[in-house]
This record gives sequence, C-alpha cells and structure tokens, in this order.
Amino acid sequence: MLRLLLGCVVLLSSTSVSQTNLPRFKEQVVDPNVGVGYAVTVTDINGDGKPDIVVVTENPDQVVWYENPSWTRRTIVAGFPKLPVCVQPLDVDGDGKIELLLGADWQPTNTTTGGTVWLLQRPSDLNQPWTPIKINEEPTMHRMRLIDLDGKGRKELVCAPLHGRDTKSPDWWKGNGASLYVLRRPANPFKDPWTREVISNELHITHNVWPLDWDGDRKEELLAAGYEGVFLFKRSARGSWTKQQLGQGDPEKHGGGEIKAGRLANKTRFLATIEPWHGHQAVVYTPPGKSDQLWQRQVLIENHKGGHAVWTADLTGAGIDSLIVGFRGVPEGKAEDAMVYLLHPRDRTGSQWDKQVLDAKGLGAEDIICADLNGDRKPDIIGVGRSTKNVKIYWNEGK
Repeated sequence: MLRLLLGCVVLLSSTSVSQTNLPRFKEQVVDPNVGVGYAVTVTDINGDGKPDIVVVTENPDQVVWYENPSWTRRTIVAGFPKLPVCVQPLDVDGDGKIELLLGADWQPTNTTTGGTVWLLQRPSDLNQPWTPIKINEEPTMHRMRLIDLDGKGRKELVCAPLHGRDTKSPDWWKGNGASLYVLRRPANPFKDPWTREVISNELHITHNVWPLDWDGDRKEELLAAGYEGVFLFKRSARGSWTKQQLGQGDPEKHGGGEIKAGRLANKTRFLATIEPWHGHQAVVYTPPGKSDQLWQRQVLIENHKGGHAVWTADLTGAGIDSLIVGFRGVPEGKAEDAMVYLLHPRDRTGSQWDKQVLDAKGLGAEDIICADLNGDRKPDIIGVGRSTKNVKIYWNEGK
C-alpha cells in the first residue's frame, strides 16, 4: 500500500507586474514513482461521492487509481493491454458505476498496424484487476475524449490517432490524414460491436482534441489541433461533419499540439494551445474582428521544450478561466526543462496576462487536469510527470 507523501507549500514566483488575480497553492506528492506518466483523469471510482485520480503509465504498462482522500494506490490493469496511452471514464451500461475506456498499443511510428481501444470492465472487488475488452483498432491511437453529440446527456467516445495510415517520418504531414472518429456504444457495450462514425480524415499530426458546446444548442462540437492549425468540427442534424479553421498554428514550424477553451471576463472564449506539436510556445487565441477571419494569435510563453499539458479552469471563483500550461522538456529531459505555469487574463479581452510559476523542475508535465478534490468549491490541479515519473496535487488555497 502506497503511503501518502506530503509535499511543501509551493513558493510561486511571478514574472508579471501583478499577482493579485492568482490564488496560492500547496503541493502534495501523491506518488513519487508511478512510472512514465502518460495521462491523468479524475472520476468517482468507488461511488463514495469523492473524485478519485486515475493515471496511465508506461514502464511499467499500467493503469492505477488513487482513492480520495487517503490516496491509496490500487491497480486497474498491469502488463496488459500493452503500451497504454490515454483513458476516459464512462458509465457505459447505465448502472451508476464507472467503467474506463483505454487507448493502448501506442506505437507512434507504426502507421500500418497496432493501436487499440479497450473497455475496462470493473470487478465487484475494487482491490482486484479489471477485465479488458477490446472494442476497436486504429494505428497510432493517441487521444480520447467524451462527447455529447445529441444534447441528451449521452456521452460517446471520440478517438484521435496521431498520424494517418501509412505516413512516414519525418514528413508526417504527407499522405493520408489521421482518422478522427466517434465510437458509439451499443445496447450491450461488453458484448456487441461498437460502431464507428468518421469525423474527418484530413488533418495530420492530430495531437489533441476537445469537445464543447460551441453554439449553445446543448450539442457538443469538437476542437482539434494538428499540423494544419486549429479547427472546429460541427455535426449536422443528418450526421455529416464540417470543419472550420479558427487558428493558424505556429507560422514557422506549423500547427499546434494541445487544445483547450476558456472564458474571459467579457464572457467570450479564448482558445489555448501548445505550438508547434510538442512545442516551445504556449499560445492563446481570441475572437477576430470579423467572422470570416482567423482568430487572433498571442504567444504567452516561449523558449521552453516539450509543451504537453494544457488545462483551463476558474481557479479564482471570479467566473474567469485561468490557464495552466506544463512543459515536460524532451521525454528524458533535464529537470530545468520541466516547468508548470499559471496564467490569468488581466483584462476583459485577454490581451494581457499574469504569469506565475506553479512548479519549477518538480513535474515533467505530460498531462494536467483540474477538479475540486476536497469539496471546498475551489478547483485543484492534478498533474502526472513523464521524466519525473510522479503524481502531484496542487491544492487551491485561494488568494
């Protein structure tokens, strides 16, 4: 049983004029050596009303969960499925208990075979391993999200492979695009086949996606960041998909690698990306002056290595979203390359931002998520490290 390791208060150094808009955080190390962290999510595994932490790692290949609030670690699967890379929680059969959907067989340079999607069936005893059931295959399976296509609260699974079939290094942008698609769950998700609905086969190096209700009709659309830039995909009533380019991406090295959306004080959106793929810049986009123009691009952070973690959340309780950005360095990077920043808009239009270091050298951030872990109505920050191989909580203590 993993013992809880308490960290120390994070001393937040500012690189902006003002720190007044940003809260204080206290750091806690949940696990100092989980393995090469690939993904983190939060869900109530044991049904006690408290959000637990789920982490996917390689070396070793495993999915584990940490029970809130003791953070006792339990194994979900280990050794198989091999090379797990992404995870999403979903009650697939409507019994009120969470299952997990897992992307695995992560072979980023193999574009002809490999890439699997699994439904992990929970055991009656949560101290025991879960049962993996293969539901789909696609080479370079890399990211998954849940989306409400019909506005009725029923979530389906979006699958986002990184590369198109039969593309090759270093020219990943030539040839077939990545097959971005939805997997719809059947009446019996444990036995019946899941059906695939293609969103797009056009974009290359589609590194991440994000669902959201873009136009207020309760149905969710999909943002995607890839080699060609930042795009919005919309689904018609007849089930066909259209795409609209919103952002250009890095103008020199092309495209972006991560994508999230947030809200400014004037209630308009901003989009947050890492550019280019695994890039050195944290970028925000704000709406253009005219509807037929691309969104306005603003670089907030540059000259880092391995940007890979992005999340937005109302950390201050003011109805305005802050931005969390993590640079992992290169996968086996030096500690000085591992930086996590907090950013907060200083004006209503997002033209100026406060910037603050959340963690210097302590988290080679591969993935970050925000959730209220202790019920105090303040979102906390949870991160998993790749080079640092750790799991950390940053407790939101307010201003």
